[in-house]
Amino acid sequence: MPASHFFEFTGTKSPKTKWKFTKAGEDWFCFAGLWRPMPQGGDALLRTKLYEAAQVLLTHGSKWSWLKAWGMRVAQRRGIRRAIVAVARRLAVVLHRMWVDGSEFRGSKDSTAAPMVA
Repeated sequence: MPASHFFEFTGTKSPKTKWKFTKAGEDWFCFAGLWRPMPQGGDALLRTKLYEAAQVLLTHGSKWSWLKAWGMRVAQRRGIRRAIVAVARRLAVVLHRMWVDGSEFRGSKDSTAAPMVA
């Protein structure tokens, strides 16, 4: 999905804190979007596969990781469907970071081993 920037909102009280994300030194960048299909682009297969991977991780996966624990907390607060989408998005961020720096996924709770994810 091409973009010049995007926003994320954090916090539990209104008004929430708004965070603007851009790519330093670049007018445009691309990222994998999980929102709705865009008429002029977007990879539906990528969205589908990320959603399926997140669904398996949360509902069928027996191995525990920080990502599954985070997803289960989201599911308790917001419901399983929203948790699956949230985990799919976070999974996309983790996979991109692994691709960029060549690291491996670390599922442990050790703070030095867990990758930082926005």
